[in-house]
Amino acid sequence: MNQAWKIEVEARALYEALRRGVIALGWPKLGDLRAYPDEKAIKIKLSEYTPQHKESMLDTWASALKTLTHDIKVGDAVVVYDHKTRQYWLGHVTGGYSYDPLECEEWPNLRQVQWYAQIPRSQLSVKARNALGAVQSCQLRQEIWQQLDSLSRGDFQPGEQEAQSILSARQDMETQARELIADRIDCLSEAQIIQLVAGLVRAMGFVTKQPHPSNSGLAVEASLDGLGLHPPHVKVRVEHRQGVVNGEVLRELLDCLKAGDKGIFVSTCGFNQEATYEAERADHLVALMDMDQLVDILLVHYESLDLELKSMIPLTRIYWPAS
Repeated sequence: MNQAWKIEVEARALYEALRRGVIALGWPKLGDLRAYPDEKAIKIKLSEYTPQHKESMLDTWASALKTLTHDIKVGDAVVVYDHKTRQYWLGHVTGGYSYDPLECEEWPNLRQVQWYAQIPRSQLSVKARNALGAVQSCQLRQEIWQQLDSLSRGDFQPGEQEAQSILSARQDMETQARELIADRIDCLSEAQIIQLVAGLVRAMGFVTKQPHPSNSGLAVEASLDGLGLHPPHVKVRVEHRQGVVNGEVLRELLDCLKAGDKGIFVSTCGFNQEATYEAERADHLVALMDMDQLVDILLVHYESLDLELKSMIPLTRIYWPAS
């Protein structure tokens, strides 16, 4: 089976490509791309002409040029997207790579293509739309190409409910977002983690203060009035990148708690079964907060955090279609 490729084509070059039956990419200053052995060599040359652009942008351009030159074979399928009309164009490559600045001065890197179908993006399943929207220039997964090709023949019916598919895509995105947030937290120093935890405790309605030096191991103390005159009085211990907390370490926090005190133990590496058991049977109420729970609390109270703390974990709001 021949391969299928998605190629990101500049809007102005797209209409010229469809009219002339080609795929056309730019960068005439690079000359004939066959002179470059691989993507790295193309990127190095690109950086000489565009030193102001980010590495990620250079990677995208170099990947597209390398795909056009080295990867696509005659007989392969290609897909391009027209952002204005929201349609995917499908074609088969009929000729090898050529560099022809006389034929097309702005976009001299060419492959001959027989365009044979255009598919409205709205006809694709949500899964396919997400997959196609996430890539620039790359080889398409077989199931994505099969759906496009089936649509071109009029014999594909999406076998999934739109609402369920959107929900699944949202859940996948939320999972990825949580992992990225956890990665950001994990990169913080222990002092920064303590600052963050103290800020979250304040966002919950408490007044925090530095613990007394005799309370070794405590990171934060908190109460409703800041003086500890009105219950509850909360004592917090934080362990960051110190390994899984065991029962012995948890008991150190329990030993600091007096009558009426509540405890919070934050461990970014989590707790073993012994520590969980110790917390459950303790005379004092102790909440155990691992990385997942820390992310949960952060997301709930993020808008109430100080600007300084938000700058440690900068987050942005993303809008999603309502169910």
